[in-house]
Amino acid sequence: MKKITLCLSSSVLLLLFSCNNNKDTSSKLIFSHNAERDTTWINQQFTQEVGNAHSGNRVSVTEPLIPYSLGLHKTLGAISDKKINSVIISAWVYVSVELSSPLKGLLLVASIDGDSKNIYWTGIPADNKIKKGKEWTFVSEEIPLNSGFDQKSNYTFTGYVLNNAKIKILVDDVSFQFTTK
Repeated sequence: MKKITLCLSSSVLLLLFSCNNNKDTSSKLIFSHNAERDTTWINQQFTQEVGNAHSGNRVSVTEPLIPYSLGLHKTLGAISDKKINSVIISAWVYVSVELSSPLKGLLLVASIDGDSKNIYWTGIPADNKIKKGKEWTFVSEEIPLNSGFDQKSNYTFTGYVLNNAKIKILVDDVSFQFTTK
């Protein structure tokens, strides 16, 4: 009897969920990387093994001579067959020095290239989230990608953390969450 009741309850729940009239057709696509070995991302060669990684053993090291973190580089068609509305870029960052003043120059960057030129570029400051150095801090920003240009499947999205702060900053657990409609 318990099996029949459980089966009926499951069937009713499945029917209720399948009859949902919610017209929201947006979806979320997530690409993430913890700086361990994965050669499909850009700037992988600038990762290093450290003792204080946020996760695993490796981090993306950014500094004045190498300001670009590990990043995602994919065609829009490889990300989604739908129009992309926005991307949430997030990462854990570690400022290598104590901060005596607010950090300036750390950006979360989204860029789209196509037809042999840059179509879209924006860098959102993330330094206002970092209050002190020598600790891991989570930074995240949503960047709209749905205006000002036509999205073509062969256009390329590139995203990364840009360090213009003139100090060493470690970046780990980078994630790009795309929303589509």
